[in-house]
Amino acid sequence: MKWICTLFLVLWSTTADARRMPLDPQNRAHLGLSMVDFSAMGISGGLDTRMTRLLYVDVGGFFTGSAEPDFSGDPSSDPESWIAIRHCLYVAPGIRIPHRYGPTWTWDLTARGGFGSLWNLDGSQYPDVAQMQSDVALITGAEFLVRWQQYGLRASGKGFFFSPFSRVVLDEIAMVRSQVALEALIQW
Repeated sequence: MKWICTLFLVLWSTTADARRMPLDPQNRAHLGLSMVDFSAMGISGGLDTRMTRLLYVDVGGFFTGSAEPDFSGDPSSDPESWIAIRHCLYVAPGIRIPHRYGPTWTWDLTARGGFGSLWNLDGSQYPDVAQMQSDVALITGAEFLVRWQQYGLRASGKGFFFSPFSRVVLDEIAMVRSQVALEALIQW
């Protein structure tokens, strides 16, 4: 009897369609100026992609081409001041604050958190030749963007939490450093 009921349900069942309004793909390429620790200038850029109505993922990075920082003082008393961020590649998912869009001008506020690979200079052991090292960083931050049609401006601020190895104290130092950026963007 089970076999007949199953056959009946399979042959005479209707199709079930679950539908919703599809989302248009939304990609934003951004490129602009970056400043690390409010001292070292560089460039930043990346690609921000919409995953859902509220979730966006930004894959990007920054490069600081400034001259080596001015390391001064005693590195054993303040080893954090002898470590300077230089470059980073990151992945930062974000949640967009929901709001209604206007007819021509739009804005977005997005809170982000993620991870990245961070390159920094340690000038503590050899003050005249700083050594580059790589660390993993946790990232948190926010961004605000204003857009007219497909072009816009994006201002962002991020905090990097990482633990570089100090060659002076011979131990890892927990550090927090900042990066701000002002970038132009194009959306498609």
